[in-house]
Amino acid sequence: MIITLIIIFLRLLIQLNAQINNGIFPQEIQIEAKFEQLKWNESKNIFISKNSIENTQKCLKRHFSADSFVCVCNSIHCDQPEEIGKFTGKNAFIYQTDPIKQRLNKKELKIIERKNKGIKLELQNTVKIRINASQQYQKILGFGGAFTDAVGYNLNLLSKKTRMQLLRTYFDKNIGIRYTVGRVPISSCDFSSRVYSYCDTDDDFKLKTFSLAEEDLHMKIPHILTANILAGSPLNLVATSWSAPAWMKTSRKMPGGGILRGKLDGPFYHTYAHYLRRFF
Repeated sequence: MIITLIIIFLRLLIQLNAQINNGIFPQEIQIEAKFEQLKWNESKNIFISKNSIENTQKCLKRHFSADSFVCVCNSIHCDQPEEIGKFTGKNAFIYQTDPIKQRLNKKELKIIERKNKGIKLELQNTVKIRINASQQYQKILGFGGAFTDAVGYNLNLLSKKTRMQLLRTYFDKNIGIRYTVGRVPISSCDFSSRVYSYCDTDDDFKLKTFSLAEEDLHMKIPHILTANILAGSPLNLVATSWSAPAWMKTSRKMPGGGILRGKLDGPFYHTYAHYLRRFF
């Protein structure tokens, strides 16, 4: 429910900002929501009610238990969420997922004018959110997923056609959910089949033996390049490190605890900074 409400309010905020700029609505409004209903309180007395038409995505269901299922993706078919559609200023769209029935099922909400302004609309267990569309903060960079060793390993097990189908549903600029962000682990992480770094030679402070791993060359980079092509423009990549090389840490191990050896401005800290920079 929370995810559904967030999507609704983000879409409404975009609409409201445009309408406010055109002088249609006051600077502050209050929205009340209950599950699939929305109430919109403002000077024109309008509210939102659920449209009677429900759109469902094409999902080839595979049940793993009586309570849940997954949507199958193969060489000839992968499910895709329905297109958002056109915003008219009197509608909103939500996408719902639940364990038993729905997988990004699209529903449209219609904004209609209340004929009798004396009628009070009562909603139980409502969530009230006040939106001031005239005050803006950070922008959303995008949404995405991680290019881990586990992802690459499983993608490589698929046929070429199935692998391309699956990547298209995530990254293609014209279909699917259209990811624009990717997280890339620096060396191994908790989704790797082994522990490794890019410089495992003790006391190699000049990083002379630094090199990428086989996992990068065969499980990460090829799929990142494919995703870039599908997206039509370079993805926003976020690199994250799970651990420094073992010889740089007090524990002498990559998994588990331990901190960098020596002082903050010492050779281990400087070397690790260069290690991270070298990855880019």
